[in-house]
Amino acid sequence: MHVHRQRTAIWAAALLLSLLGATQALAGPTAERRRGAVDGLWYWQLPDAPSGTRPIQSWSGAGATPDGTIFVAGMDHVANSVLYRLPVGDAPAQRPGRTLFYVGDARAASRSAGTWQAGDVAEKFHTRPTWDGSAVWVATLNDSTLSDAYLRKNGFRWYRHDRATDRLVDRGLGAARGGLVAITVDRVARAIYGSMLPTGELYRLDLATGVTRALGRPDYHRAYVYAGRALWVDRAGRVYFTAGNVSPGNGAPYDPAIFGHVHYWDPRTGFGARPDWRLPAGNATDMVQCFPLTGTCYLGDDRGNLYRFDDASGTTAACWTPLPRADIAGRVRVLQVSADQRRAYLVATTSELFAVELATSRVVGRVRLRDLDPMLDRPQFYGHDAWDRNGRFYLAAFGTVTASYNTLLVAIDPIRLFRAIGRPL
Repeated sequence: MHVHRQRTAIWAAALLLSLLGATQALAGPTAERRRGAVDGLWYWQLPDAPSGTRPIQSWSGAGATPDGTIFVAGMDHVANSVLYRLPVGDAPAQRPGRTLFYVGDARAASRSAGTWQAGDVAEKFHTRPTWDGSAVWVATLNDSTLSDAYLRKNGFRWYRHDRATDRLVDRGLGAARGGLVAITVDRVARAIYGSMLPTGELYRLDLATGVTRALGRPDYHRAYVYAGRALWVDRAGRVYFTAGNVSPGNGAPYDPAIFGHVHYWDPRTGFGARPDWRLPAGNATDMVQCFPLTGTCYLGDDRGNLYRFDDASGTTAACWTPLPRADIAGRVRVLQVSADQRRAYLVATTSELFAVELATSRVVGRVRLRDLDPMLDRPQFYGHDAWDRNGRFYLAAFGTVTASYNTLLVAIDPIRLFRAIGRPL
């Protein structure tokens, strides 16, 4: 009886928190699910924040929690950034969640905490909404230029989604200047790591104490660097990262002797490099999806090159096995790997979706999304590692900084989509 009463109490408490969250969420702006023009495709248009902030871009894409809840950020790319939550799908999960809820924005959260100062901005949540084991985190980036412009703006702040109130909470200043472009979690050490623009420095937030520490950076022999948009952690607690991008507008040229391989920070020995783990294309990795049970991470750069990180041995001497590049036009900023690790799905700025068989690196399916639905005729697609529990991945589709339309959160069931267009995978 005691066990039964205890479980009943836990269930009741969970239900109460859920109802409280739902009540809070209903108080803010929402967006309803829309069915795409073909089966296996859905989207939501991110609503304006109560303050009027329009989420015209999304350089964070979406992130997921273990139960399949999806979080996505939108931003005006000038002054404020917003976070939204999509609950799990309808039973029996044939469709994604119906309603997308506003849960908060940086300015409102910081004003509530009394930390927002005159002249402050929160230009972007560039960090993918990231689950720390109990909650979702994002951080701000207020200037993306590889220049000293960041010195004239406020530094980054950490924000955490409070599950009890379904609201975004300001969790403190990370640095007086500069912002984070990517984060990753070490759940064993209870820490979040982030890479800064424009300096490429590494930061560490201790989740137990709430203290943020600047760890420094490798000797890049230059002040400002293109910091890779993907960080990952191995089983020994090493944090891996890359830098440099040979594409125009990203600070090139970059010395391949410094930037043509993977760097790391080790809690015991500090910074180090693995020159044997090459980046032959000369571009940093911008997307990552890890599978802790197998010790495998899949990574991609913005030119469509794929890599596989293998930590299955449980040692820090894990290996890279580059996967041959698919024939992809445009910049690639979407990488989603299926739960069985059989396929990777990539989307280019041409709106072309590719299904790649990982065992053979063979493209087994391709389709231009804008040809399927005119709502997806957009110049930017962004996101990695965002799946629900029913085989659907999520990404952001948006326009330029002068766009007259808000960002879309897009859900794709690739099996259903390719079957619907007569090209089953």
